[in-house]
Amino acid sequence: AAVCGADDSGIGLRACPAGGSGGLWKEVRADLLEEVERVGGKYDCVEGVCGTELQIRVPVPDSEELFQPSRIVGIEGPRWLLRGTLLGQAGLEPSDDGILIDALRNTIVGRGGEPMAPREPLLRVLPDNALVMPEDSDEAAEGEPTVA
Repeated sequence: AAVCGADDSGIGLRACPAGGSGGLWKEVRADLLEEVERVGGKYDCVEGVCGTELQIRVPVPDSEELFQPSRIVGIEGPRWLLRGTLLGQAGLEPSDDGILIDALRNTIVGRGGEPMAPREPLLRVLPDNALVMPEDSDEAAEGEPTVA
């Protein structure tokens, strides 16, 4: 997955192959809702700018009062699915505007024509000007992004 952050929010983007008949987002939603119920969370299915989306609240481990809000959006294309998970303030107060939704809308999925198993992650290629935060460097400790 690719993760984008802005202020007090973030979005995780995942793309995977889908069958030619469509309907993978419906299957993925059902699996996600089953997991939310298993961990004692709550959810709402709402119609958003990209169709049916999930607004989820799952309990934080070892806490009876805290929860993690998220908003999960799915976009189906020709034989692919792009899933965006908005976290932080963007998960708590859903909006169809802003830089994170723009990142979702501007993501290009190039699935290719070869056979692929549904739900397996697709290869990610970042643009030349993408900022990447190294995990184990002085820049990461200082919070300075570097250009990939």
